Amino acid sequence: MNSTDDETVTNLATSLLNVGGNVLQAASKTVSKDKENNPDAV
Repeated sequence: MNSTDDETVTNLATSLLNVGGNVLQAASKTVSKDKENNPDAV
């Protein structure tokens, strides 16, 4: 049971890290677009 639980936790953590990375990339792209569209806003 323990090994299965550990694998599940590891997989969940990896998935969360991947999602977090995607969110950060999307956010940074959005900020870059905002800077291009509104240089005065930043």
